[in-house]
Amino acid sequence: MLDLIPWLDETYIVEMGRLFLDGHSECISTLLGLSEVSLRPLNYVGPLLQELLFRCCGQTGVRLSPYIGSILAFFCWSMRLRQENIGSKTRIFLSLSLLFSPILFQCSLLARIDTWSLACVFAALAFLGPPDILKSKVMIFGGAFFAALSCFVWPTATVLYVLYPIFCFNKRCRSQFYVFCVFSAISLLILLSPILFNLSDYLLAFSRHYREVATPSFSFASAVLAFAREAARSPLIAMLSVIGFVIWIKERKMLQVLSFVLVVCIFAKSGLYTFRIAYLVPFFFFMCLDAVKFYEKRHPQLVNIYLCLMFLYGVLTGPIGHFALSYPTLPADLKDKLKDEVGVGPIMVFAPDHATYYIGRELGWRQIGFARPSDLNNTNILASVLEKCDVAVLRDFDPYTPHQQSFTPYGLFCKYVLYKSKIESHLPRERKSWAARFGDGFSFSWHAPFVLEGFEEIAQIDMIRVYKRIQFRKNKTSLLNNKKN
Repeated sequence: MLDLIPWLDETYIVEMGRLFLDGHSECISTLLGLSEVSLRPLNYVGPLLQELLFRCCGQTGVRLSPYIGSILAFFCWSMRLRQENIGSKTRIFLSLSLLFSPILFQCSLLARIDTWSLACVFAALAFLGPPDILKSKVMIFGGAFFAALSCFVWPTATVLYVLYPIFCFNKRCRSQFYVFCVFSAISLLILLSPILFNLSDYLLAFSRHYREVATPSFSFASAVLAFAREAARSPLIAMLSVIGFVIWIKERKMLQVLSFVLVVCIFAKSGLYTFRIAYLVPFFFFMCLDAVKFYEKRHPQLVNIYLCLMFLYGVLTGPIGHFALSYPTLPADLKDKLKDEVGVGPIMVFAPDHATYYIGRELGWRQIGFARPSDLNNTNILASVLEKCDVAVLRDFDPYTPHQQSFTPYGLFCKYVLYKSKIESHLPRERKSWAARFGDGFSFSWHAPFVLEGFEEIAQIDMIRVYKRIQFRKNKTSLLNNKKN
């Protein structure tokens, strides 16, 4: 999986880390918004981790990082289950089911950092423990720090702050909850300290990102569909979660029920999709935990068999299933060929696709692109950006990506269900059909006519097309002739 074509979220996260270390408000980046200003990350910890791993270990470090996050989440959840007095066999299988959860494995496969954020959430839950456990101030500070850290790894985790007062405190330990709130505020200030003096700039960039790039476009119907789609990815966890949710209602655990409904509504409003549903995993596993507690005394063998099947399903549809599939990879010699065609150094390259991001970084290009691919259809913005570029490196449309691959029922669900989506009339037929089948939220085409204006295609390397500005080529040719003379 280390030689896959990079997924766009993977490269965006690394680029956010680069902007945190080297960027400024006018920095050239592949994360431009409509305002043509680079987006700077308010949640800098996760992107910074990925950027440092890229600088130290290359793309391999970036790819392996999310799996390490999953392993840490597994250990933290196992610690919490031990505090809940769950039997050893049940604890092992319930923890392993988290480690091989198809939803989290999808995040790891596409090199996102949600697993690190959720590892921090589970670490906070492990430090704080169940409501009936006596907590020292050291443990409360540990829980508060990891709860705050999860938000700086990825901001979606901020919504999960509702977990801690409900699953870790009760009325009898109200004073401890107040201590948790104070320590959380202190932790937030500590984590904000690196950007405190430039906080206004980061807040502006953050708000601009959601205004220009992440504009919510999901209806209630699409949110329900997305929820069903992810349930189809992991049906055994979904079934056990439903049982746990019914138990919450029957036992009148209204705080748990309302907190879950509140978080789902927030996510549905902002856009409910694969990587946002991953942040419901802590709720799902608390539901599974209560379902297991309910049936363990009555049918212990049945519970263990079900959990074993849940774990095996995760393994078969996760590591084994995904590694058995054939995924698109970049040609091994692509870097050398692009080096010959484009060159090395601070060349201004229009690179809106994520496939050549790492190669461009290694060759020292000044890459420029857009955080939202649909901006490629805005010819006015593109014209102003292309004026700054001497080379354009584009990829032919390739619908065969890991995001659409799955051994789970999710794949079958996607194959036969049509989604409503905005499909531009000028797009190629294969693009239209793909957008209809998979509910694509944006539409774009690499073969837009504007690319050809002032540029000419000089090479096609597998799926990569290289265009150079005509004047740039003439200047380069004349320089080479002068050197020869």
